[in-house]
Amino acid sequence: MIKKFAYILSGLFLLVSTSFSAPQKNLWSFWNVSNEKNTKTISHKMYQDFLNRYLFTGENGVNQVYYSKVTVKDRQVLSQYIKELTSLPIRTFSKKEQMAYWINLYKAMANAPEILQTYTQGYQNFRKDSGFSTAEQEVILLVISYENGCEYCMAAHSTMADFFSNVPQEVTNAIREDKPIEDKKLSVLATMTREMLLSRGRPEESIVDDFMQAGYSEKQLLDIVLAISIKTLSNYTNHLFDTPIDKAFKAREFKVVQFATRVFNYFKK
Repeated sequence: MIKKFAYILSGLFLLVSTSFSAPQKNLWSFWNVSNEKNTKTISHKMYQDFLNRYLFTGENGVNQVYYSKVTVKDRQVLSQYIKELTSLPIRTFSKKEQMAYWINLYKAMANAPEILQTYTQGYQNFRKDSGFSTAEQEVILLVISYENGCEYCMAAHSTMADFFSNVPQEVTNAIREDKPIEDKKLSVLATMTREMLLSRGRPEESIVDDFMQAGYSEKQLLDIVLAISIKTLSNYTNHLFDTPIDKAFKAREFKVVQFATRVFNYFKK
């Protein structure tokens, strides 16, 4: 049950190889296989009906679910919905429909509302309001996951970087290999993120100055703090439950090697 719970959370958090080299093209069949001529849509009516009955907006304006009020019958309906989704030949659908499938599946399976609400709200705010580009956001999340030693999130965010966030592979690989990033602005961003994390919010003034001179704002310093907060939820959950890497992320599997040495050396200073 614990491991099942871990799969649920880790899948949502993505929202949601031992070699550090770029993935080979033939390893990406999981993401590349689709049928764009297939115009069929997957029905999520059962889940939408569930939300219509139990979703409410709390005093803080955050959508919440009355999990304690869910009837036995509706739990069975939700289980049936999940069963039907997992039995679908998902690779025969379009990529757009596949994405909707994964998002709804993870939503339905999430059963820790207090973590879910905190993570999803923070993640949404970071993606929407931080002012960082999609590529910059992914760099921040990759650096945090690397420094926290999260193998699952490194694999997941490397996949996101390659396929959805327009991060140059040489940048992603540099983070994974703990090597300098050639792109000057992204290098400054990665350094600022790492410093914020390792200094526990007490970064060196010179690093902050470099960050500001690169065109970033004081507000974005706080947005890095937000990113550290939300990734702590996902990184630590994966550590706690030793979440195995999903098939979708296998080509970007990551093994912790160097980060612990740097953390040790940082605190020796």
